[in-house]
Amino acid sequence: MSDLSPLDATDRQKEVLLLVAGGESDAEIARTLCIQTSTARAHVANVRTQLLIQYPQLKNGNGRPRNVILRYFRLVQAEAFKGTRSD
Repeated sequence: MSDLSPLDATDRQKEVLLLVAGGESDAEIARTLCIQTSTARAHVANVRTQLLIQYPQLKNGNGRPRNVILRYFRLVQAEAFKGTRSD
């Protein structure tokens, strides 16, 4: 099974996480969620902080919010792949 525990985040944080992973900018996230760009930027930063608290292994490399979020998605994908392999 997976060693990766579920992300402890609010529904809004999960929405933001998926939008960032989909390549949306802060302005695009703001339009999608009908919020101010500054609020979207704050949500992205909060998601980064939450990920780094829950998954310290994401601290390697560039700590910019989008990079941390994308490293999280790569980790999730690797875990999912590991769970589907039959050795």
